[in-house]
Amino acid sequence: MSIDVMCTEQSFNKPTLQALSEAGGRIHLPKDLTKSPSFRFDTAEQLHRFDELRKAYEKNAGQGALG
Repeated sequence: MSIDVMCTEQSFNKPTLQALSEAGGRIHLPKDLTKSPSFRFDTAEQLHRFDELRKAYEKNAGQGALG
């Protein structure tokens, strides 16, 4: 069973997408395109890792570390 996390248009930024990729998550597009996409993880560990990476990357981006 997978874990879906709601995302918004603001979620599609470099720090978040980099963390998503490194944590092993993916973007899930529902068959009903009137529904919003979500970030999908196979395990709770992937979700936890994504959250840690996202926070670190957003902090670094705020300090100008990510280009």
